[in-house]
Amino acid sequence: MSPRILVVDGHPAKGQALRSLLKWEGLQVVGLAADGAAALQLAHELCADVVVLSLTRPLVPCFDTARALARAVPPRGVILVAFEDYLVEPAYQAGIRGYVLSTRVAEELPVAVRTVGSGGLYRSPDIPVALLVPGNDDVAEHSLSPDRVPAVRPAWP
Repeated sequence: MSPRILVVDGHPAKGQALRSLLKWEGLQVVGLAADGAAALQLAHELCADVVVLSLTRPLVPCFDTARALARAVPPRGVILVAFEDYLVEPAYQAGIRGYVLSTRVAEELPVAVRTVGSGGLYRSPDIPVALLVPGNDDVAEHSLSPDRVPAVRPAWP
């Protein structure tokens, strides 16, 4: 039986595209939410098994939503769709069970949903394993702590 999926994305067109992709793959999408508050309500009301959470800025509310979903609902898992691979450590710390890079969403999201829906963990194969190893210096470089955030330099002189 296909897991019941809730898609969460603040951009309506992107949310619809994710829903269409999953439905085309034969998966059961039960709802679409635009923000964390709606996601919590709909995940509970619709008995979602898997929540696909598309990363939005700022990051803190996104990770707070993942934590709240894991505690309150709890679905079989939350899958994060993101452009950045360096957020994988804080994502897993927030309770996310799947991590799909946006550049690979068409190929990987259906696999991730099936994997997480059956109780497993999923990460895009393009994510370096070093980012998943606690205590690894590469992980520390990608931490979200303020003392580790690199300065942004403009591309022009």
